[in-house]
Amino acid sequence: SEMCIRDRTRNGQRIRRGLTKHKAVDGYIRRFCTSDQSENNFIYYVLGKKERHTLADYVTGVEETSTNKIVLYSSAQTGKTTELKQLCWELQQSGLYLPVSFEVRTNTKLKRDDLPESQYVDGREVVLVIDALDEVNGQKYEDLLEEIGGYAYEHPEMKMVLSCRSNFRRERQLELFTELFLEELSIDDARAVSYTHLRAHETCADL
Repeated sequence: SEMCIRDRTRNGQRIRRGLTKHKAVDGYIRRFCTSDQSENNFIYYVLGKKERHTLADYVTGVEETSTNKIVLYSSAQTGKTTELKQLCWELQQSGLYLPVSFEVRTNTKLKRDDLPESQYVDGREVVLVIDALDEVNGQKYEDLLEEIGGYAYEHPEMKMVLSCRSNFRRERQLELFTELFLEELSIDDARAVSYTHLRAHETCADL
């Protein structure tokens, strides 16, 4: 649940909403993202011509992007929310970042005044995470994009991560954001997960 934060930041400003104590996602399976939506992307990886990168890699700068703002796309029910929850936990655990997160389904009238004003709080860099832009549609969706786009323009220094279904893409309103696509789990990924679980089970049986 959201915590009421009364401590002021170094600039005398407050984070009004979105501060939550995050937890690791149970049974999380590592996923990868790409800026290339073509089917050749995984083929290049298998051939050793391309490295795979996680969402956290892009957010923290391990893998460079053209902006510090990211919108993650994939089809419905393919793990975007899980990925953002895990990202928030990893950022929180690092001690270097402060994730401020919102779910659109419970914040359908989110305004830029609800969002953080300062890039740093107590020495940690704020990362604004907004999940599932597609939870609203019609005029509410357009209004939400206008608020987020306006906030992004007013805060060029702020790291931001959004998620949305691929069929809700709005390139013009989110032109400040780098587009990433959540890769589907491959057969090799599934095998690796099964092997890890099997080894863990064998280890427990030996104890």
